[in-house]
Amino acid sequence: LERHPLADTPARYCYNGPAFRFQSRGAGGTHPREFRQAGIECFGVADRDSADAEVVLLVADAVKSAGLKQCNFRFGDIALFYALLDALSLPERWRLKLRHYFWRPPAFHALLSRLAKGEISDGKGPVAALTAALADEGPARAEELVADYLETNDLPLTGNRTLGEIAERLLDHAADLRSEPLPKEVATVIDYYLAIEASPREAIDRIAMIARGAGIDLGPALYVLSRRFDLLEKRGIDIGKASFATEFGRDLEYYSGLVFQIEADGDKTSPIAGGGRYDGLLRSVGAPVEVPAVGSAIHTERLLASVREPA
Repeated sequence: LERHPLADTPARYCYNGPAFRFQSRGAGGTHPREFRQAGIECFGVADRDSADAEVVLLVADAVKSAGLKQCNFRFGDIALFYALLDALSLPERWRLKLRHYFWRPPAFHALLSRLAKGEISDGKGPVAALTAALADEGPARAEELVADYLETNDLPLTGNRTLGEIAERLLDHAADLRSEPLPKEVATVIDYYLAIEASPREAIDRIAMIARGAGIDLGPALYVLSRRFDLLEKRGIDIGKASFATEFGRDLEYYSGLVFQIEADGDKTSPIAGGGRYDGLLRSVGAPVEVPAVGSAIHTERLLASVREPA
């Protein structure tokens, strides 16, 4: 792949690997602590759909050229979920929190379940009393009050959180207590949306049906999704055999749009390759503006093991 400086041209590939990456062990202890990967990244392409499709196709061609005869594609789209939240009528605080927790499924579902039941965090006890005292205070004053509380009650500051972080969490809790409840029908729509896993075309139809039932417009976001699959299909990807899951891709917070993985023999837990779009990543590490970005990496050891498996 040819390397191009970002300043010279808006859209070229950077070779990204091989490199070692760290990964936690699963429940069965089958995943390595380190693994080697090789991949590409594409920056600055204004036509995001075309760039997404091209990266998927390049990686698919790479694993097939390496000898992988059978593979499955699994897709998701973080931007589509954000579009759903933006279209729904819900308090802004809960919209921001649901976006923030989306990449942590257990915490997300716990929050959604609590909000759907109209429940708020415990409003009693000493922590609640301290929270109430901080309700109208700024960060600096809140930190002073927390320090006074700890000193008065002879409570040592232990653990990894600083005094400022504790005060910040208590202020956040106070804001939760004052916020409007989440309408139950909104929580139901989100639950229905997150339950979808089907072929891409079927998934688009089901999402459109949910949107119609909720009286919201997801047309632009669904058009982007459909166009991306059209581009892939025209280039030889059998979309009918792929899957699209609305919950897929939630373990890395920096993704902002397309997410995908290539699986051997339908093994969702050990993908051969994967990647997605992360338009906000460069800005988060110092770029003055958001830069369109999409990339993918191949897990080379898994690829080699799959190629070597007897037919």
